[in-house]
Amino acid sequence: MPERHRRQAGARHLPIQKKQQAELRGRQAEWVVMCAYMLAGFWPVARRLRTKAGELDLVMRRGKTLIGIEVKYRTEYLAETALPSPRQQTRLRAALQSIWVYYESIGFQSVYLDIVVLGRWGRFRRYRL
Repeated sequence: MPERHRRQAGARHLPIQKKQQAELRGRQAEWVVMCAYMLAGFWPVARRLRTKAGELDLVMRRGKTLIGIEVKYRTEYLAETALPSPRQQTRLRAALQSIWVYYESIGFQSVYLDIVVLGRWGRFRRYRL
């Protein structure tokens, strides 16, 4: 077996798979965005909320306003390709609509869907749909 394929006896950590790295970056990005919204006066309602229509990364509220947030981590945060496809946006709207029925019944007055693209060094850009 070639030397490069052998595992060293003293190696404690195996390299993390790319999928696991992307999952970790996504969770970290969600946490950063949640903190930024909290600094703006919003309170978290749910993280990674799964509905029949799809999943919302964050649901936040301020007063009688409810915001569903989809977080995307990209190394180039200004790239327009970072936005979800129209099909994904429709799914996100449907997921937010499915929980809006409940929140509207308890007095909430407005609902928004934000797409937040987080880049390196904590820079982010918000798109309100």
